[in-house]
Amino acid sequence: METRVAVISIIVEQEDAIEELNILLHEARQYIVGRMGIPYRAKGISIISIVIDAPQDTISALSGKIGHLKGVFAKTAYSNVITPAEGGNTGLIRIAVYGKGGIGKSTTVSNVAAALAEMGLKVMQIGCDPKADSTILLRHGEAVPAVLDLYNEKKQALQLEDMIRIGYNGVICVEAGGPTPGLGCAGRGIITALEKLKELGAYDVYKPDVVLYDVLGDVVCGGFSMPMRGGYADKIFIITSGENMAIHAAANIAMAVENFKNRGYAGLGGLILNRRDVPREEEKVAELADDFHTAVIGTLSHSGQVALAEEQKKH
Repeated sequence: METRVAVISIIVEQEDAIEELNILLHEARQYIVGRMGIPYRAKGISIISIVIDAPQDTISALSGKIGHLKGVFAKTAYSNVITPAEGGNTGLIRIAVYGKGGIGKSTTVSNVAAALAEMGLKVMQIGCDPKADSTILLRHGEAVPAVLDLYNEKKQALQLEDMIRIGYNGVICVEAGGPTPGLGCAGRGIITALEKLKELGAYDVYKPDVVLYDVLGDVVCGGFSMPMRGGYADKIFIITSGENMAIHAAANIAMAVENFKNRGYAGLGGLILNRRDVPREEEKVAELADDFHTAVIGTLSHSGQVALAEEQKKH
């Protein structure tokens, strides 16, 4: 996996958080290049800078953990220099598929996962949606426990095997989940799931050839944008139809990818047209692709059989 150099700037306002902070930094010691701390006694705070050279998801996870400590604030600045790590799984393919709710992401991603698994590849599918139903077709209607629910129940006792279920033809299934509607940030489940998978070494244990992120794209907030900006995915694909709301959501997602392009984050791989047979459908989606200097890389015909298969919980 590629590594990046970053500086994590930390302000500690509560002295009793120092011990927990030092534990986190000790656990990341293999990646830390240098550390500088300044006690500002007149204000009762400590200012710390950490220089780190690590895979981006490792940096994001560490910064997130530090920022969750009570009385501690952290911000990360990244270098644009990206270095291939020695001995990493350079063949790993990591793809995030975005689109508005109901556009056909989960059906499409699940069928791609099934097809790749039938080709002999080891596939991991991570559902990044509060509904936690991305992988249900791969599990013949049996749900996968949501990571956020498991974490809220088990906290630090959460184990990798608690989060993982095996689906059709060996596909590794994970569901991020989300909070009760109206009671928290919907993107929190994605952040928790991706951080816990990394922390518990899921990619090293299961050694997937392909990782597919199925991401709700109605709102591209910090949590939902994490697969594209946290060093998790290499390419972003957007599923859309020619319906106005689907086009609007796709444009917002593409704009987010565009805003991150100079930071070495995931690039836009193209659009996938999932037909709804509305007027000027191909033309509207082609125009959207032109607006963001990309292409329509695939078209799915509208089929009543897909809806029937979903009702029967078949992939």
